[in-house]
Amino acid sequence: MNSPSQTVVSGDCSAIETFGTHFKEAGRKVRELAVSHAFHSVHMDAMLEAFGQVAQGCTFHPPQIPIVSNVTGKIATENQLMSPAYWVRHVRDAVRFCDGMKTLDRMGVDTFLECGPRGVLTAMGAMCLDGGAHL
Repeated sequence: MNSPSQTVVSGDCSAIETFGTHFKEAGRKVRELAVSHAFHSVHMDAMLEAFGQVAQGCTFHPPQIPIVSNVTGKIATENQLMSPAYWVRHVRDAVRFCDGMKTLDRMGVDTFLECGPRGVLTAMGAMCLDGGAHL
């Protein structure tokens, strides 16, 4: 869940089309994302083993600052971030972006900086917070 008003779903094209039609007919805004794969769905299962093998070959280092996990929506542990299995889950599991923003808010974080060509995450993050944060 990206925000209280934005959710991304992935899966079989026919199921997604049916889902989209249902919500369009209910007056909801629906937009198809231009992506190469149905990330964070069963459609990623075929590559998970190979991805895991690649991750096994990586050298992970302990984080120097706290990292919020998009897998759990909570502060990730050192063991999680240094585990190839965690990164396999990151490809397959649902994204918990809004939960992560709420975790940061509960921790008292009130200033956020997005580095990138567009403010996509900034806009989504603002929708997750009650206000008062500097995005």
